[in-house]
Amino acid sequence: MEGEHVEMQELVPNSGNNKEGVWRGSPSVNKHQLKRELTLFHMVGLVVGGIIGSGIFISPRVVVKNSQSYGMALVIWVVAGMLAMCGGLCYSELGTLVKKAGEVAYIKQAYSFNSKKPQHLMIGELLSFLFAWSNSLLVRPASTAIILQTFGEYVTKAAEPYCDLSPKSIKMLALSALGVMMLLNCYSAKLSSMLTTSFSFVKLIAAALIISVGLWKFIDGTSSKTQPHGLFEGTSSSPANLVLAFYAALWAFDGWSNVNYATEEMTNVEKTLPRALMIGVPLVIVVYLLINLSFFAVLSIHEIVISDSEAIAIPFGYRTMGDAGLVIIPVIVACSTFGAANAGVFVVGRLNYTSARDGIFPKFLAGIHAQYRTPIPAVLFHTALSSIYICSGGIIDLLNGCSAAIWVFYSLTLFGLIIMRYTYSQTPRPFKVWTVLPVIMVVVGVILVVVPLSNPEDSLYQLIALGIILLGVPVYLVAIQGYCKPRVLTKINDQLAELIDDILNTTPPHSPTGR
Repeated sequence: MEGEHVEMQELVPNSGNNKEGVWRGSPSVNKHQLKRELTLFHMVGLVVGGIIGSGIFISPRVVVKNSQSYGMALVIWVVAGMLAMCGGLCYSELGTLVKKAGEVAYIKQAYSFNSKKPQHLMIGELLSFLFAWSNSLLVRPASTAIILQTFGEYVTKAAEPYCDLSPKSIKMLALSALGVMMLLNCYSAKLSSMLTTSFSFVKLIAAALIISVGLWKFIDGTSSKTQPHGLFEGTSSSPANLVLAFYAALWAFDGWSNVNYATEEMTNVEKTLPRALMIGVPLVIVVYLLINLSFFAVLSIHEIVISDSEAIAIPFGYRTMGDAGLVIIPVIVACSTFGAANAGVFVVGRLNYTSARDGIFPKFLAGIHAQYRTPIPAVLFHTALSSIYICSGGIIDLLNGCSAAIWVFYSLTLFGLIIMRYTYSQTPRPFKVWTVLPVIMVVVGVILVVVPLSNPEDSLYQLIALGIILLGVPVYLVAIQGYCKPRVLTKINDQLAELIDDILNTTPPHSPTGR
C-alpha cells in the first residue's frame, strides 16, 4: 500500500555486540515484513517464466550464423544454460547473505570491503552507481529497443505477402508500439500489468506450437536436415564469432538473476532458492534445445545463415503450416514480444523513479502524476532513450553492446562474492557454493567482454557500451559526491523539476499536499 515501508535487514560487520556478524533487525514477523509464502513450486515457475521470453525468437539465427554449425550451436545453448544456472547459484548465496536484493546492494556491500573508511565506502557507492547508471541509460532501454525491433520484424515479414513494406517499416512499427506502451504506462499501472500478464501466456503457446510441429517433422521422417555425422561440419574457428554466438544464447537465458528479488517472500529460502534454479534452468535448457531442434528439422543451415532477418520462425511457420503459418506464427510472436517490451517499460519506469527519489538521478524523474499516480516523467525518459536506440542500431548491434555491459556487472557482482568470502568470512551463510563457481563465472565474464574487442569491425557497439559506463564516473564524482560541482547545476535541476511538474501535472516526492 502507498506510504507503507518494508523494513530491510542489514548485514552488520563483525564488531561490538555483534560478534558473529548476524543480521540486524527483529527476527519476529510484523506488519512491515513481506509474507513468506512462496514455495519451491512457485519459485520454479518464476525461474522458468522469468527466463523464457522473446529472446528465444531472436537468438537462434544469431547463434547459428556465428557458430556456423548445428552441433556447435546446440553446445552453445547447453553451455549458456549451465552458465545461467551457475550464475543463479552464486546469486543464491548473495541473496541469503545480503538481504537487500539486487546488484546495487550486492556491489555496494562487497566493494565497501566491510570497512567504515570513506575511500572504501566510496568505491562501493561508485560501482553500484555505475550499475544503476548503465542499467537505466543503456541496458534497459537497449533491451526494449531490441525486443521492439523483433516485434517490427515479425509484423513486417507477416505483411510482406499482402503489401510492400520498406526496411524502415521495422523501426516505424517499433516506435509506434513504444508510443502505445508509453501512453498505457502513463495512464494506468494496473492496465499495463494486466496486458503483460495476458501476453505472458502467449510466449508459452508459441514455444509449444514450434516444438510440437518440429517434433512431428522428426517423427514422420520428413526432415533430413540434421545428420549426426555432419553436426559440427563447418564450425567457426573465430573466438570472436563464438563469443558473439554466446552473447545471443546468454541473452535468451537472461533473467536467472531476477529470482533473487523474491528472497524475502520464500519459505525456507536457503533450500528453496538453489533448488528452484537447479530444477528451473534445466527445464529451460530442454525447452530451448527442443525449439532449436525444431528449427533445424525444417530449415537448412544455409537458409538460416543467408536469411536477411532474425525472424526465422516465419519461414519455419510457412514450411510447416503453409500460408496459415505466415499469419499464426508472426501474430503469436508479435504478441509475446509486445508483452515483454511492455513489462520492460513498466519496470524501468519504476526503477528510474526510485533512483531519482533517492537522489541518484535528476529530481525531475521523481514526479508522480496527480491523478493517475504513475511515474510519468520516468516513463517518458525511458521511452525517449529506447527511441534513440531503436533509431541508432539494429538488433544484433544493440544485442552485442548491451550484452557487453551486462557481463561487466555480472563479473563485478560475482567477483564481489569472492571478496565477501574474506571480508565476511565469519558471517553465517545459509547457502554456499563452491568457490570455483564464481571464479569460473568471472573468467567467462572477462572473456565475453574482452574477446569481441579483438575484432574491430564488430566491436563498435561494445566500445560505445563501455564508454557509456565509464562516463558515469565523472557524473558520480560531480553530481553525487559534489566534486567541482557548479551551483548552477543544482539550480537547473530544481528549476527543471518544477517545470516538469507544472507541465505534466506531477507531484514531487515526499509532498503530502501535492502542489
